[in-house]
Parts: sequence; structure tokens; C-alpha cells
Amino acid sequence: TWNLMHVRPVERVGVRYRPADPTGELWWSEGVTIYFSDLLLRRAKLPTFDLTRLAHLETYVAAYLLTPGYSRIAAERASRAADDPLALGDDYAETHLQGNLLGTMLDLMIHDATHGRRSLDDVMRVLSKRFAPQRGITGRDIERAVRDVCGCDAHSFFEDYVRGARPMEFDHYLRTIGLHTQVSWSPMLATDGKPEPDRRIYAFVAAGDSILRIRITDPSSAWGRAGLHTGDRPVSVDGHPVLTSADFRSWLGGLQVGQTARVEIKRGDLSSQIVVPITGYNRPTVRIEENSDATAEQVKLREQWLAAAP
Repeated sequence: TWNLMHVRPVERVGVRYRPADPTGELWWSEGVTIYFSDLLLRRAKLPTFDLTRLAHLETYVAAYLLTPGYSRIAAERASRAADDPLALGDDYAETHLQGNLLGTMLDLMIHDATHGRRSLDDVMRVLSKRFAPQRGITGRDIERAVRDVCGCDAHSFFEDYVRGARPMEFDHYLRTIGLHTQVSWSPMLATDGKPEPDRRIYAFVAAGDSILRIRITDPSSAWGRAGLHTGDRPVSVDGHPVLTSADFRSWLGGLQVGQTARVEIKRGDLSSQIVVPITGYNRPTVRIEENSDATAEQVKLREQWLAAAP
């Protein structure tokens, strides 16, 4: 059942000696499997990056909130755009984080609907029984498997978060185990305690192309506010020619808050000089806390979930 192997999207069935076709199911095949990678390590009592499941979830929710594209781009759309850095414009969303969080919320929904008797593990088992490498899955197949396991309204979840771009309501699902998020925002700081420069931009050369282009990951970043857009072709930075992504990355790494960057670009047939005041930016800190009015059932489900019980 693991990542794109036994259970795989219909677009990835068979062996093909060419780039894979876009699919809307990478949020499941590459994202939800990330959810299981952490879960299986905990069950095996092996080291994990985050000490607890709550700390792990706090990290991912904070990353989701930091990048507004996650709340504006449907999971299926992000999946189809996974291999095309131009497809999402100035927004950014990647399937691994998005799928990990969707898997978490689905798991909580299933635990709640079945009073802890079933989980996302059971959805994987159902898919493994129904499908094979020669018969791929669609998003509707995943939805049906979730519905059959939990006996609950999976359709609304998929319409809102998988096919639609509704911001994830984390507290709605955390409430089922008596928890809620507490979010605060503060300046992003470097290791020396000084404000971290806004470097939410990078340069790349797309597969099959030879042209260096810019990728914006947040239109409200210093770069987006200055007027740069994904797909712009950088010609020079602060008067120095930029030929490779490494050139751009090296220059970007030397910028400090308070400086002014000058980026010469080409957009279509037009050249222009973009002046970018280098600023800092704020980051979210997420703490997941217990609800004072949690029921005994919610506390029981919480303990089961925190223990990573199969």
C-alpha cells in the first residue's frame, strides 16, 4: 500500500518510459504516506524528529499557516501541479505537508465516528484489498473507502479540503479528542537573534527548459509586494549577472534586513528593474492545548491517538 506502489493513482498504472502524467491524488499517495511514516516509527519505538505526536502536529500546522497558499489551493490542484513550478502562480502548496495534515484530520474524524474502533489504517487496508498496481485509484475511490470505514460524511470533507480550497479547520477535528490550537505570531529570527530576512523566493530551471526563472512562494512577501512574479526571468541582481540558480541562491543568502535589492528581470519581451526593500516577516507558533470541558470519551480517544495505537 505504501507510497505509489501497491495502491497508486490511475495515472501511474503500468511502466512508462516518459515523465508521469499529472494526477490529483499525490496528496494521498505522497502526503498521507508521510503521516504514516511518522506513525510507524512511533509504533516501532524508533527515534523520531519530534518527541511527541502533538509536537509533530504543531510543527506541521505552523508550516501550513506560514504559507497562505495552503488555504487557497485545493489538495487535488496542488497534486496536479507537483511537477510544474509555474502552475500555481505566486502561491505555493506542496503535497507532502498538505497530505500529512489531511491524513491527520481524517484519522481523527474516523476515530471519533467509530469510537476509537477504526482508524486511517483501516482505509489503507480497504484500498489495498480493492485495488492493485494494475488498477489505479481516483479521489472518489479514496472518499468511498473513508466513508465505508467510518460510516460518516466523508463527502463534505473531500468537497471542502480535497477538491475545494477551504482553509483547514484544525480545531473542529482536534475537538474530537479534547484539544484545540493556540496560535501566536512573532518576528522570524535568525540564529543570532536578529530578524531573519524575507527569502521566500528562489530561482529554478524547469525540466525540459533552459531558462532561469523566479518562483514566488507568497505574494505578500517582500518580493511579491515589490512586483516580482513567478515566471519572471532574472537577468542580474544588484548589477551582477545571474546565470544559474546557485548564483541566485548565493546572492539571496547574503541579504540582510534593511538593505535594498535590485533585480533586473525580463517579462515577455520587456525588461525592468525591480527594487525590493528587504524586510523581515512574522512566523506562527502553534501550541495544541487541552480543552477544559473535554468529555471522558474525548480524553480516551486522545490517549489512544497520542499512543499511536494501531
